Amino acid sequence: ERSPIWWMAYETITEIVRSIPGKVKSTRRMYSLQEWPFIPPPPDNATPEEEAAYQEKLEQRQANRSEEERENEWRAKFLEKVGTDCFGPHLDKFERLADGASVLSRLRSTASLSLRERFQTYLDRQSVESIELG
Repeated sequence: ERSPIWWMAYETITEIVRSIPGKVKSTRRMYSLQEWPFIPPPPDNATPEEEAAYQEKLEQRQANRSEEERENEWRAKFLEKVGTDCFGPHLDKFERLADGASVLSRLRSTASLSLRERFQTYLDRQSVESIELG
């Protein structure tokens, strides 16, 4: 059984991941750098042709790199923007939703018990203790 906040966490992570390519593009444009496309790695059982094509794409991407200092400036700005624009707001939203879902889940689990069911353990204990022996 999954936690009541499992889907909320999944959606939060998905939103963060989906926002990162846009941040890469916008910050690279901000620094007047060429696009840096994402290249998915080849599958585990890739053929030598697929491996060669992957390596060729990596080399093409590396050829588009600017000077190292400019790339480092871009990377620092990118990480800052991801932290402030992606992680921060999404995690704040998740925190609010998860808190409400946790409270609601706890209420549901206790609300399903009747008043007698909640106090039955105390009633049983009292009846055993009130029996006089001897």
